[in-house]
Amino acid sequence: MASMAHVAWAAHIAPEYGERTRVFGWWQAFTVLGILVVLAMPPLMKIGFGLDYAAGVRAMGWFVVLMLPATIVVALLAIREPVAPANTNASNWRHYLALVRRPSVLRLLAADILIGTGPVIAGTLFFFYFEAIRGWDRSEAGLLLLLYFLGALLGAPLWTRLGREFSKHRALAIAAVAYAVAQASVLIAPPGLVWAIVTMTLAGVPYSAGPVLLRSMMADLGDEERLNSGVDRNGLLFGMLSGAVKIGSAFAVFASVATLEFLGFQADLAAGNDPLALTALAAVFALAPALLGLAGAALISGHKMDKAAHDAIRQQLDVRDALETSRATA
Repeated sequence: MASMAHVAWAAHIAPEYGERTRVFGWWQAFTVLGILVVLAMPPLMKIGFGLDYAAGVRAMGWFVVLMLPATIVVALLAIREPVAPANTNASNWRHYLALVRRPSVLRLLAADILIGTGPVIAGTLFFFYFEAIRGWDRSEAGLLLLLYFLGALLGAPLWTRLGREFSKHRALAIAAVAYAVAQASVLIAPPGLVWAIVTMTLAGVPYSAGPVLLRSMMADLGDEERLNSGVDRNGLLFGMLSGAVKIGSAFAVFASVATLEFLGFQADLAAGNDPLALTALAAVFALAPALLGLAGAALISGHKMDKAAHDAIRQQLDVRDALETSRATA
């Protein structure tokens, strides 16, 4: 609930095409920063307080429980939301169905599933791969995971800039192809710490592109929907966007683990698995996400709304909102 309200709020306070991308870029940067803080808590709890890993995981949960209401209060006090147009139409399942039938909305939802599912597969198999194929223990692999999200943090301003310079859908296609190349390169990277650091950091750079650009693009479609229907349906659109990637993520976890189990991989054997199981692990970890990224790039390349199209929509909305405001105050 907090996430949906957060992104819909961000879309509302930044209506301009490029400014909206910038706001979502900052939103993603702080999201990744939060992920890094939470991921660092188990080792910090062990170093600072001598707690075991399970206690560190519980500390992660309590951190979220305590910080969520505190940061919501800070946001409410710091941001003055613009007055929204009146919306007296209750939403129902027909509205969801009507939105899904729009090709532009369906394209974004499908692209979000494809681009978002790849990192979920890689994340599910991350420790299995580096333990069984590369011979790293969990603490060493955990360091690489932190570097992956550090790359995502560094990538947020990059995709914000490219989205403003080349249009959001083109920047997202570039990011998806870059992710595919970086993820597949894991298979040919030489052994050793340096190459592992370089590979995983580069793989993390495109991670921020999807959350930043897809949400900004969906907000643009929300403006188009309000122009056509007269109703603000950003909440429904972001709800579908949030739900779609979770459906893809759930399927990705099940399918990747089930595939490895079918091919005989056993996590407790690590490098002791037979060659077929190890080959399957490497392929599912590196190639499946890469192929999903390429499919997502091809799909999102057909998106039609660029800055010029969105500017025309915003101009019409501003004129109509001004007329409605003048009538209400007359």
